[in-house]
Amino acid sequence: MALRGVRDGLRAAVWASVGALLGGAGMYLWGSQHPAWALSVVERIPNISIPMMHQVQDQLLQRGYLALWIGAFSGKPYKIYATYAGQLHLSFFLFLWMSFWARLTRFTLLGLFVGAAGRLLPQKIPFRTKVALWAIAWMLFYIWYFRVMPE
Repeated sequence: MALRGVRDGLRAAVWASVGALLGGAGMYLWGSQHPAWALSVVERIPNISIPMMHQVQDQLLQRGYLALWIGAFSGKPYKIYATYAGQLHLSFFLFLWMSFWARLTRFTLLGLFVGAAGRLLPQKIPFRTKVALWAIAWMLFYIWYFRVMPE
């Protein structure tokens, strides 16, 4: 969607933020009701480690809601922040409010980048080819991410 232009990229950022918020709300509620179970499941997700989870917990304890902004740009999965926020019984509504704006900022920057990249590609390249190129770029990014990011 964002490859079509900046406006579509911004629209995609809003929808991605709403989707993240829905997932985050679910993880928060699970973490608040059944923290041991929720955290044990999160711990089993590939590339999530116990030290990473403890870093997130420490961030939330030390920085509160600001940790959601740090997390949005740190490469640590949002589901960890959401689950611990629930376990720590942070305000649900403040968690959602701060999460939305932190995620929207991240996704807006990404949407602007993708929208600009889509406009820089020659117009004669078919849209499907642009999508395929972008998919390959994301695959390469995640190969790099999972090799570089510590577990």
